[in-house]
Amino acid sequence: MEAVVGLRSPPELDRIAQDKMATKPETEDPERFYKEGAVLAFAGKKDAALHMLRLAIASNYCAYENLQNDPLLDKLRAKTEFAELLKAARHCQQPLLAGRAK
Repeated sequence: MEAVVGLRSPPELDRIAQDKMATKPETEDPERFYKEGAVLAFAGKKDAALHMLRLAIASNYCAYENLQNDPLLDKLRAKTEFAELLKAARHCQQPLLAGRAK
C-alpha cells in the first residue's frame, strides 16, 4: 500500500508487482489474494492484479459481487480478462448458492 500511495518509489511498486506474479495458491489466505489484487489494480499493475484475483477465485474466494462493484477494480473492467474473472467467480459461487436454496 505504501508503494501505491507514493511513500515508496515507482521501481519498488514494479518489484512488488513482479513478486506477486510469482505467488502460488498455497502460500496465503485467498481473501488476501483478492485484497492485494484490488490494490494492484488501483495502482495500474493490471497483470499482477489479474494474477492475484485469479488465485483468489481458484482458492474459492469467489467474490463475484465484489468484482462487479469494487471501485479499486475500475481500471481492470475494460480488459477482456476481467470478463473471464467474472465468469470464473460466478461458477465458483454457484455451488454455494445452490446449497443455500436447499
